[in-house]
Amino acid sequence: MLGLLLIYFVGKYFYELAHEHNRSPWGFAILGVVIYYASQFIFGILLGILLLASGTEFTTGMELGANIFGIVLGSGSVWLFYFLLKRA
Repeated sequence: MLGLLLIYFVGKYFYELAHEHNRSPWGFAILGVVIYYASQFIFGILLGILLLASGTEFTTGMELGANIFGIVLGSGSVWLFYFLLKRA
């Protein structure tokens, strides 16, 4: 449920930014959501490679930390992309 709320706000802010600069609002809203999911996907792949390289297994206790870090990383990458678009 938290993910849906986060996606709503990401899309909303990108929609408003595109509307201010006379760009495609829906395209930028979708782009913001894609950036969020792509950064989480890349984080998951890199985490899996890192765990395989170190010989560590992904246990049940590691799920919460990985999810929280993924949300923070996704939000940070969206914020960075928003900041770059706003300055351009």
